Amino acid sequence: YTTEGGWLHIDTPALVDDALQAKAKGFGGSKIKVGAQNMNWEDKGAWTGEVSPLMVKDCGASLVELGHSERRTHFGETDETVLKRTKAAIEAGLKVIVCVGEMLNEREAGETEAVLKKQFEGGIAGLTPEEKKRMVVIVVLFGASALFFAGFEQAGSSFSLFAERYTIRTMGSLGTIPAGQFQSLNSLMVIGLAPVVAMLWNSLAKRKAEPLMITKFAWGLFALALGFVVAAFAAQRALAAGPVLPTWLVSIYLLHTLGELFLSPIGLSAVSKLAPERLAGQTMGIWFLGSSLGNILAGLLAGEVTGDAAAQMPQVFMQVVYLAAATGVLLLLLSRPLNRLMKGVQ
Repeated sequence: YTTEGGWLHIDTPALVDDALQAKAKGFGGSKIKVGAQNMNWEDKGAWTGEVSPLMVKDCGASLVELGHSERRTHFGETDETVLKRTKAAIEAGLKVIVCVGEMLNEREAGETEAVLKKQFEGGIAGLTPEEKKRMVVIVVLFGASALFFAGFEQAGSSFSLFAERYTIRTMGSLGTIPAGQFQSLNSLMVIGLAPVVAMLWNSLAKRKAEPLMITKFAWGLFALALGFVVAAFAAQRALAAGPVLPTWLVSIYLLHTLGELFLSPIGLSAVSKLAPERLAGQTMGIWFLGSSLGNILAGLLAGEVTGDAAAQMPQVFMQVVYLAAATGVLLLLLSRPLNRLMKGVQ
């Protein structure tokens, strides 16, 4: 799966084969692409015992995977040779997926972080100044994404418990609505609001008033902050006077869904465009790592407001408001400088 529309990537070790070439041609126009699992950096590959970039292309392949941990272990692959292969592949017009990963013995020795850091730094060695600037933007997006999802993912934890214990769920003839049903609100709202947000961006673009990508991120964080303002007031009211109407939760989910639509698809698109070609796979992994980190932080945050700590909900929710809003303001202030670092990327 790739960042360009989700096409199928097929690897094969038997690249130099007439049948494979015929299959590759047969895939033309479809979303199925053929890729090589390795290649040499020399233009002429026969004497190396490996295929060259031109041989890979002649067989109809459009991608190549490099840096397998098995090759590092059994064939003496190093960060330097991976970098040579990467540069040669890019110069030949191939898309590159650089693999990083520790071996079992390295994991058991507690060296995972150091190994991955070394491999990643080796992979980005030789980045152009423009690529380095774009990587700065990606790091900023990573941090903003982690913060957003730390709040957004309360839907499956503290907000779910709030629905169960502090929300009126008996709706006349409908009976009692299960607390878990409230989590479906986000999906329904995404389906309903996604076309509206898309039309908003298109309308603003036609009038040349579309906000910068970083500005959209800031809007997403502001929507998150507003949702937690509602959550703080709802929690305060529930703790003082008992269960509250479900409209409080509906409002929270509405604001957070808008924030998700402002931030998540925009960030995914931006990272795919900002990523250096030879690091596309790794960089997309960094983006999704942001949401993973957000989920971890979400669990820690939920632990501060559940169980015996439920009375702390208003205060903790307001802390999220301050942090999300402050980060949103910071992104607004940095939007133009960061946009300059994204030169050539819309």
